[in-house]
Amino acid sequence: MIPRFDIPLRVSPTGGFAVVEQGGEQDVANCVAQLLSTPVGSRIEVIDYGIPDPTFGGPDIEAITAAITEWEPRCTADIGVVVAAAGQETAQQMTVTLRQTTT
Repeated sequence: MIPRFDIPLRVSPTGGFAVVEQGGEQDVANCVAQLLSTPVGSRIEVIDYGIPDPTFGGPDIEAITAAITEWEPRCTADIGVVVAAAGQETAQQMTVTLRQTTT
């Protein structure tokens, strides 16, 4: 196993940093989670990395799918959005299902 730090960075029960297998399911899921939590333009070293900020317009499913395809070729994603209205409030929940691909 080639170890890679688990995200979020934490201490394992043995006192070292928690690790996952590089290229394993948890590693791929961690990388996608980091991608989805990074707004485009916030990483100065890689300015195009991330997804459009969904704060005011909601999630852009096409942009998210394109970002996962571009930045994480080890998987494909099925993305679903559920919109629930309660009175005047509207809530959206996005679910991302990953399938690991062979490279």
